[in-house]
Amino acid sequence: MYDDKQILNYFKEIEEVTSQYTNLWSINLYAPMILVDFEQMRIFANEVDERDILKAQGAIYSATLPSDLMIANTAVEWSGKRWAMIILPLPKNKKDRINLLAHELFHVAQPQLGFKLFSPDNKHLDDKDGRIYLRLELEALLTALTDLTNRKEHLRAALSFRQYRQYLYSTSKQTENQLELNEGIAEYTGFIIADRNLKETILHFKKSFDAFIENPTFVRSFAYQTIPLYGYLLKDAGEKYEGWHKKISVDTNLTEFFRQSFEIGNLIEESELWKLKKYKAEQIIKEENIREVTKRKKISDYIHKYIDSPRLELPLKNTNISFDPRNIMPIPDIGTYYPNLTLSDNWGDLTVTQGALIDMTRSKIYLTLPNKIFNYSAEGRGWKLNFSNEYSLKYDKPFLNLCLNKD
Repeated sequence: MYDDKQILNYFKEIEEVTSQYTNLWSINLYAPMILVDFEQMRIFANEVDERDILKAQGAIYSATLPSDLMIANTAVEWSGKRWAMIILPLPKNKKDRINLLAHELFHVAQPQLGFKLFSPDNKHLDDKDGRIYLRLELEALLTALTDLTNRKEHLRAALSFRQYRQYLYSTSKQTENQLELNEGIAEYTGFIIADRNLKETILHFKKSFDAFIENPTFVRSFAYQTIPLYGYLLKDAGEKYEGWHKKISVDTNLTEFFRQSFEIGNLIEESELWKLKKYKAEQIIKEENIREVTKRKKISDYIHKYIDSPRLELPLKNTNISFDPRNIMPIPDIGTYYPNLTLSDNWGDLTVTQGALIDMTRSKIYLTLPNKIFNYSAEGRGWKLNFSNEYSLKYDKPFLNLCLNKD
């Protein structure tokens, strides 16, 4: 349980440090903020909203968790303002805490700074080769952190692994670039404002990498690793690179930008890449071969559960969704599996704790059949649905599927 003093301290911490970093983006990133406490089902804010839902509670504002507020670590439009939303608890380490808060504050300012809010699919990073070349890229970048003598060599290797991955997957150059401009730049902003010393920086990147490798998928989480690493190494190259982030735009090709900025000539040809033995290539390939077998079994199970078996289908038209980007799984030619999510649409709201599948057009979400149906709600294994009286659940008899339709 959080008391007013602790919440106020969080707001003061980030307000103080953002005021010291106005030169980073030529603005003060401090903005409306909401902290979400699921235990108490309350929200805490640093200022009042335009509908007066938030009530003064000393020097902060608070309210019962509103039903129309989609919860996630993100920037959100709510009650007349654009807020940075962060779910409690926050990291115990102050610099990790500042990193997280500043990341989300960047998303509030993102449109003002000229960066579009991209959210592309990078499903190739759940493929074995996509994962292998991403891991090799990151291993080379981590090696460059501490091996100053050969740093340029490691950067050339990292960019070569990156270039070859983007060659293997024809659309990946654009989709990776977009997510890096969205989440990668936000994470770099948080990293800089956290103001870690050299020892803390190396420890931070290694801890972050170790946690990243344990993620079930890299599809949406990779940008949190790549851009902060490239950005720090570039910033560390000298004063003339201090403001590199202000030189990029939504049209920047980041691979080419970093290659030119680090003054790296031709990248390594594919035929020569596997001669680079220093980046744990054999270990990575072995681990990814094992994962591939497990992944295929999971995909088969999900197809049986949500495609081949009777299911509940909900239409998606005006969707707000919150999910954990670290554990989703692309299902080739079908869609994406989400272990947990919260979602709202025209018909109402849905909470999933044990899996759902969204089709590749993002027009439907599939669930297991309900075991309880009420007037305007239903429950199944690991999910709860609430819908308005304009909708009803009806069987699509030829397929034995239950569908939510507007009456």
